[in-house]
Amino acid sequence: MPHPQSAAELLELGKAFYAQRNYERALKAFTDAFAASASSDIKFLDMAVACHIKLDDLNSALSLSRKITKHAPKDCRGYLRMGQVLQLQEKPEMALEVYKLGLRRCPSEDPEKLHLMQAKRDELTRRLAKPKSQDPIVVLPAEIMDLVMGHLNFKQRVACRKLEALEFLGSELSGSSIKDPVASCIGLRSLKLGKSAVITLDAVTQILKGRLTLVTAEFENVEARRDATWDTDLPNLQTLSLGAGSVQEIGVHVLSMHQLVDRIPNIRSLVLTGWKYHMGLAVDANFSGLQHLETLHLNNTFFAWQPRLPKSVKHLTLTASWGWSSTLSIQRMVEINLPAIEELNYINEGSERDTSQRFIHTLLHKMDSEVTRDTPYKIVDGEALCHLDNRSLRKFLLERCPSGSSGELIKILTDVPRLHGTEDLTLVQAEFNDEVAFAQAIIDNYRNLKRLSIPSCKITGVGIKMLIKELRDRAPSDGGEDGKRARQGLEYLNVDWCTSISPDAVEWARGQGVEVSWKTTVPKPSGKKIRYA
Repeated sequence: MPHPQSAAELLELGKAFYAQRNYERALKAFTDAFAASASSDIKFLDMAVACHIKLDDLNSALSLSRKITKHAPKDCRGYLRMGQVLQLQEKPEMALEVYKLGLRRCPSEDPEKLHLMQAKRDELTRRLAKPKSQDPIVVLPAEIMDLVMGHLNFKQRVACRKLEALEFLGSELSGSSIKDPVASCIGLRSLKLGKSAVITLDAVTQILKGRLTLVTAEFENVEARRDATWDTDLPNLQTLSLGAGSVQEIGVHVLSMHQLVDRIPNIRSLVLTGWKYHMGLAVDANFSGLQHLETLHLNNTFFAWQPRLPKSVKHLTLTASWGWSSTLSIQRMVEINLPAIEELNYINEGSERDTSQRFIHTLLHKMDSEVTRDTPYKIVDGEALCHLDNRSLRKFLLERCPSGSSGELIKILTDVPRLHGTEDLTLVQAEFNDEVAFAQAIIDNYRNLKRLSIPSCKITGVGIKMLIKELRDRAPSDGGEDGKRARQGLEYLNVDWCTSISPDAVEWARGQGVEVSWKTTVPKPSGKKIRYA
């Protein structure tokens, strides 16, 4: 007859099974150990509850925990186990009451377990307690919140150390008043200063240097009296916008572009607005090292030559200035490869207006050659065999279009295949000698067009009707059941300041389901007139 195992032997056996993650056999060993124990020590039941928890049998674990509290009402272990199980059952309120009951019943003979139960109680109390402080921006009406914020100065607004984003449009700021508060705001990730918040370029560099946590930094009105010094790496910065103010001593040269580019290796969006070209200083720009750059907008910002660009660019705005017809600029355009580009905004300036077709074609030449060689893009019997693929732009803007006598605009519309998948087309001040030829160039090549903006041109109702009707007829079809095809065509048409259009043509277009913008007068500043004696 085998020798019966003692409670101590069963306890060790259960611990061994538990260590091996054999929780079923461990549970049996602990249960047998409790039955074999002369003193009925609850440590066996405590281990059994642990096995039930591992087996995800929470009901049995809760029942056994209650048995422990009844068997040993002054022992902390039963209350700790019961509270643990109730929390696993997502009943934190009941668990809190169990911990409170245990603290009332249990003496202080086991200070370690008692302190543990106190910590559990305090943790649950904090979790279940409703927050006493609330966000005033959420609770208060907007009008009252504006009054409250109006009594705070800039330093008080950024005093909160948890502040992550700050947008300020006020006019009482200066660079010296911004630098120190922003530097002390250790969690700040986004900073935006509007046009009314004038700041010096030196203050901008100090802010970026002193607050390296910034991910987004936008300054719309930067006064530049001397060259910027970029002597600190900005690895966290992903969005940077610098808008030129009224003071520019030497134009875009003050930005020290080569230094800046070296300090922002992870930048994804870079916007430079209104930085002038200084005739005595030929400023170059090389963005090709910014491998994460997806958005580059050079709005009325002038460089002496075409900047070098990385392959990652998706959204691009270029301002073509004097000198871009040079051999160096053309060679750079030939070298540029933009496989991911989706949006191109091209702004002509000065004498380069009538050479924009050459610039745009050269800039996109690599992908254009692939599109023209690809047979699925050919048009047969007036029907598109398939859509242009992702190599086509989705949005194209041309500002200050070539003169009508040059014929360059028609060439841009017809001779740059990569533009033909465009869904949003904007031609500012489009000039043409033949309205029908202009409309036909759009109809034949822009079958996916959804939005068309041609403000300040001489198009008439004839051209409007032609565009809307034929773009709808030639739009790519969506295959459906029984071969039904859904034609979409134009959804939006902007003909602001087109004085040759009649109201009837506009109403007809709206009746076709097209949203039309037709402004006929330039808005004048409003305000109370002052009469001087």
